[in-house]
Amino acid sequence: MRSELAGTTKITGYLWANPGHVRAVSTDYPSGQVRSGHIRSGQSEQSHKVAFAIIIMSSSSSPPQQMGKSIKFLFGGSAGMMATFFVQPLDLVKNRMQLSGMGGGQKQYKTSFHALTSILKNEGVTGIYTGLSAGLLRQATYTTTRLGIYSSLFDMFSKDGKPPNFITKALIGVTAGGVGAFVGTPAEVALIRMTADGRLPAAERRGYKSVFDALARIIREEGLFTLWRGCIPTVGRAMVVNAAQLASYSQAKQILLST
Repeated sequence: MRSELAGTTKITGYLWANPGHVRAVSTDYPSGQVRSGHIRSGQSEQSHKVAFAIIIMSSSSSPPQQMGKSIKFLFGGSAGMMATFFVQPLDLVKNRMQLSGMGGGQKQYKTSFHALTSILKNEGVTGIYTGLSAGLLRQATYTTTRLGIYSSLFDMFSKDGKPPNFITKALIGVTAGGVGAFVGTPAEVALIRMTADGRLPAAERRGYKSVFDALARIIREEGLFTLWRGCIPTVGRAMVVNAAQLASYSQAKQILLST
């Protein structure tokens, strides 16, 4: 027997038992967290019939807790920073190959594998992680900002639990990517300079000790706005990438959850 109470559901079931031994339990209640209960019993010559009532919270009275915005920012940045430990060598190879043959000079590397082996041979294992601190700062700024802003705007444009349409998702991605790229450009500049430093002659290398040393020296030697050199194409690229990436991800997730 089931009766509705304010904010709760009252479930009554029956437990059959012989003296000292439980035979079977018959009850009917929806999933939920048991809050309280009470027992009343009657007795016959051969068996005991115990009726019990369980009070559980109905699903509508205990909505799932929402993750705080600061936690979303933190998780997004942390995931990006973890990924950097694996992709930093590839980022280094990419930057070196793009700069190889600059100014009409002879190309230093024939293939990506040749570039990787050459760096390992000339600079050691630590050489392929040159610029790691800049890569981590880039993720801590760019990725944290773009994912945090996307999540916040996504929640803002959701109405009555219904997510925004795909066009709105894409526009949110454009905004998040643009702001994130602007915030992350200084770390991007430091990253490119640090990864490219090893290809220069020893006398011409800048020799940045860390990303913070690079940022401080750039400001001191070249001015504050040098940190945002190349900002416009960086922001433009991020706007396109995040409009496609984040909107497609959210739309695919929405479709899968609705099936």
